[in-house]
Amino acid sequence: MEICTWMKSNLLILNLDKTEVVHFSSRHKKVVKELTSLKIGQSIITPSNSVRKLGVHFECSGNFNVHINHICKSAYFALHRIGKLRTLLDQAATEKLVHAFVTSRLDYCNSLLYGCPESHLDKLQSIQNAAARLLKRQKNLNI
Repeated sequence: MEICTWMKSNLLILNLDKTEVVHFSSRHKKVVKELTSLKIGQSIITPSNSVRKLGVHFECSGNFNVHINHICKSAYFALHRIGKLRTLLDQAATEKLVHAFVTSRLDYCNSLLYGCPESHLDKLQSIQNAAARLLKRQKNLNI
């Protein structure tokens, strides 16, 4: 059954501008025939290497490199901005800002990262260490 027909019969509307296709496979089981394109109605959609759903970046290879790099980039940016204001903030306000803009990003969908390589988790740990240093007003501290 064609996707457009099925969606109409189920009172759904397909927005082709927002439609993405990704083919997931593991490095152990490669598919013999790769998906090159998908035709839906009159539109042709080419697969991408990663898609973003509900704030999580999923890659076709099954790893979370793009997602972890995005978390690190946004968390370090938030820490930098909070650090600029640190002298104007008391401890409680700083803790609230760090929780709102840093640790909440680390906690969001972190169960998906189970089984990730240690190098990925080290990146996330360095963000927590930087947040702790900011809260304790210490420049260099091995936590």
